[in-house]
Amino acid sequence: MEEVKIEYINHYHDDDFDELNLRINNDPARALVSQLADDEHNFFLQVDAESHQVIGATVLYADDWFEEIAEAFRRHDLNHPDVRFFLEQKVNAFAERL
Repeated sequence: MEEVKIEYINHYHDDDFDELNLRINNDPARALVSQLADDEHNFFLQVDAESHQVIGATVLYADDWFEEIAEAFRRHDLNHPDVRFFLEQKVNAFAERL
């Protein structure tokens, strides 16, 4: 799988609902898109039906997701998967500069 690069972010939120939408790898919106869902986490990937490349993502109730991640960082929970992922990405970014 090629590297994912977020090109556009739109986070709509109000008192009742929030939705985070991402456009990935600068791909324009396409008519032939399939969607893969992780209903448990309210996470949906938009996939180009022809190339099978991920071109977008939507997270429903993203504020809850952000709060969970922030709380894991606040507790210094180094075993939380999102904290580990962040640390791995930072190490990779620093290593690429060498």
